[in-house]
Amino acid sequence: MKKKLLLVFAILCTLIIATGCEKKEKKEDNKPKETAIAFKKEYEKVNGKTMKDDIKYRTLKIDEKNPYVKVSIDEIAKKIKNGESFYLYVGDHLCPWCRSGIEKMIEVANREKIDTIYYVDFWDDDHNEILRELYDVEIKGKKTSFKITQEATEGYKVLYEAVKDMGLKDYTVTKDGKEYTVPNVKKVYGGDHFYFNKGVCKKYVTLRVPSLAKATDELTEEVLKEQDKVYTDLFTFSNACTGEGDC
Repeated sequence: MKKKLLLVFAILCTLIIATGCEKKEKKEDNKPKETAIAFKKEYEKVNGKTMKDDIKYRTLKIDEKNPYVKVSIDEIAKKIKNGESFYLYVGDHLCPWCRSGIEKMIEVANREKIDTIYYVDFWDDDHNEILRELYDVEIKGKKTSFKITQEATEGYKVLYEAVKDMGLKDYTVTKDGKEYTVPNVKKVYGGDHFYFNKGVCKKYVTLRVPSLAKATDELTEEVLKEQDKVYTDLFTFSNACTGEGDC
């Protein structure tokens, strides 16, 4: 009888310990990732602050369980060359168009159970370009030409070659209040998201939506609905991919 009681006691202790470990594991699973907290802090640190043109940055409340992981453009280039499958966001916390849609994109990504979206900056903290090439416009009479004043990084060149045929917007340059289009050149703009399957870009979505005329305009119900529809499309396609063959 005594042995049976000891056996029952031992089983109960084992169950209690196992249950405690399981609860601890679940609690740790619910803990926000450090990369997500870093993304939240980066985007919220300019809330309410003023841009160079005296317009205030949109105030954001970033979900601490967002899927964004900041990496270098060289890491992205390596993933493309290695034929990996992944999501990519090119943006910046100072970019008004990025700030206009990032909250909704996080909401959609979490709803679609997307764990990781890699994130690459294109500006430094002083709005200086650190990723893409820069052009200057030269006008002589009726002739307009473009000169590269800063070369793109090697990593960006790899990315550009992989996504240039996905329907990117034209590269435009503004000079003296007038906008010029660089012939035969596209550009990865702030807010652009991509899905790569085995190193091949299969999907491209931008945070800019037609119903939002300016990046700093109010996010009306109409805008939010359009954002939801457009952003969901990024994940709908890839969720159907099995990883085997083309998709």
